[in-house]
Amino acid sequence: MKRLLDLLGWAGILLIVAVLSAALGEFWFGLWMDKGWPGATGLLGKFLHADGEHAYDAMQYEMTIWCLFVVTALFAFGLRLRQTRRKRK
Repeated sequence: MKRLLDLLGWAGILLIVAVLSAALGEFWFGLWMDKGWPGATGLLGKFLHADGEHAYDAMQYEMTIWCLFVVTALFAFGLRLRQTRRKRK
């Protein structure tokens, strides 16, 4: 992880997290639209008073935001796990 951080820097890591989250959000949205998978809560659409086509856009944005939270949490957990393993050695 240290080598990756040295190579890319924090900006590169954040860019990778953002791109991965956007790709996962788009994938989840496609599964929700085409295959009937469970979607997000729909709170963003209610908050923005979205209707019609804008409701689909709000759902896609909300799915991307949820994916951003999950990918960021997984990355932070992996980084923390890596640091605790180093301290044990």
